[in-house]
Amino acid sequence: MYIKIGETQYPCTRYKPLSGIRAIFYGVTGLALPASGTVTLCRNDGFELANVDAEDYARQTYENGILTLTNEPESVVETAEPEVQPKKGLFSSLRSLWKQNKR
Repeated sequence: MYIKIGETQYPCTRYKPLSGIRAIFYGVTGLALPASGTVTLCRNDGFELANVDAEDYARQTYENGILTLTNEPESVVETAEPEVQPKKGLFSSLRSLWKQNKR
């Protein structure tokens, strides 16, 4: 099995569609993003099994041989903001100094 983008063929071992949300092609090698136009999944004898229009998807990723076309929102990693200690007022600062000097 392979996918064809334009006139270029790329090996493909598996295809997993989720209509309108995402299309995943496994075992793809040699691809450079972005994939544009129609991505056609073919049997080894050239018979077309599926056609996916890359422009129908908002994002594309290609990592470890997996081409993913998706409309799912990008996951956002939230970083924890450092905890800010409130500033001491003048009275608190003077009391701290007084306690230190009292020892």
